[in-house]
Amino acid sequence: EPQINKEGLACYFKRGWIAAPLSIWNNITKVLPGNYIKLEINKYGKYYVKNHSKYWDCSKISIQNQSNIFEGNFDKCTQKLEELLIEVLEGQSLSDVPLGVFLSGGVDSSLISALMQKISRKRIKTFSIGFEDKNYDESIFAENIANHLNTKHLTLKARPQDAIDLIQKMPIVYSEPFADSSQIPTFLVSQFAKHEVT
Repeated sequence: EPQINKEGLACYFKRGWIAAPLSIWNNITKVLPGNYIKLEINKYGKYYVKNHSKYWDCSKISIQNQSNIFEGNFDKCTQKLEELLIEVLEGQSLSDVPLGVFLSGGVDSSLISALMQKISRKRIKTFSIGFEDKNYDESIFAENIANHLNTKHLTLKARPQDAIDLIQKMPIVYSEPFADSSQIPTFLVSQFAKHEVT
C-alpha cells in the first residue's frame, strides 16, 4: 500500500528532487551512490536486506589523489582528458546492438558525440528534439554539430500536444517526481530513438 513519505515530499519541494536515501514512498529507501546491498530470502520467501556496504567513497579518493596531482601543461592535460574519456566511451560502447547519442548541441553532448564518432568505424546515429516554438527550439545547434561531425542525425519535431499527452504517463515513466522541465522532452526523444537504436 504505497503511502507518500512526508520527509521525501518536503525534500522534493525544497530541492526539486528527492535526495537519497529518501524516496517519495514510506518504507522505501534508495541505495546511496557508491553503495550496494545484499539481499537474502527468508524462510517465508520474502526478500530482506542482509547487509549494506560502501564500495566507493568520493571524499576518500579525492584525499588520496591529492598526493598524485596532474602536473602536465594545458596541452598534456587536454590530451590526458581525451584519453580518459575515450577509455570510458569504449567501455560504454561495447554492444552487439545499435547505439546512438542524444545530441543537444551543448558542450557535453557534442563532446561525447565527437569522441564516439572518432572511435567508431561507421557513422554514429545522433538524436535531438526540436519544438515548433523557436524560443525553445535548440535543434538547429544539434544539427550544426551533427553536420560537422558527419553523424547520421535524426530530429524529432515535437508539438505541444505531444507533451500534454504524456503528462498522465509520467508517474509510470519515472519512479518519483523531480522538477526538471526536460523530463518530457527526454522521454519523447528516447521513444523516438528507440525505433533506431537500443
